[in-house]
Amino acid sequence: MRAIDIISRSTALASKVLFTFSTSTAIYTALDYRDETYPSEFIRWPKLECFRCRSAIPAELLGYAVGPAAAGGSLRVLDIQLRTESGQDLTPIPARDLPFTFSDQIHTLGLSAFSWTSFADHLGVFKAQPLFDWLDHLPNVEEVRIHPGAHANTLSMVRQLLRRNKIKSISEDCLVDMVDKYAALDEASRRGVKLVHADYAPPTWPWDNRPPSARRTA
Repeated sequence: MRAIDIISRSTALASKVLFTFSTSTAIYTALDYRDETYPSEFIRWPKLECFRCRSAIPAELLGYAVGPAAAGGSLRVLDIQLRTESGQDLTPIPARDLPFTFSDQIHTLGLSAFSWTSFADHLGVFKAQPLFDWLDHLPNVEEVRIHPGAHANTLSMVRQLLRRNKIKSISEDCLVDMVDKYAALDEASRRGVKLVHADYAPPTWPWDNRPPSARRTA
């Protein structure tokens, strides 16, 4: 399998599709993944190149799904959601909780419905350091798709992304202030980075999973 695209927001549906298995003795679901008898060996997609999922998946199950491909260097696109459809926030600290994603082959990183800012601090600067710490372990990412939803004071995060030398394309839905939007677009233009403000949109066929640098020269 080379690509997995799940556009449903339902964690239950995604879990049934990806992590339900029948053996000669039992049927296992995603709810059983902490059981020592859970057949995690069935979740092996070492040649996976693209994993996009709009459903929030617990870190351990995500590791089963993408870990072998990331370790083997085949994974190129990783786009995940961190909040369930019921509003439960599964936001991990990626550098701590998602080490199985570290790879110098991933060129596109997508992250939706995330926030490391507490409710008490919601009027302060949007805290994005965990995102930058994660990118430090993904040195060749050229395209970033960040869709946390509209938040105040996110210009600093977008500007830090624009100033990363490797990044050539950014899609975001978080800049809510028009002054911030124009400031970000101005800096993107000066740095030669494509910046698009748009709501999250699932991939459409035929999708192009090449890095931005390859698309420009094709």
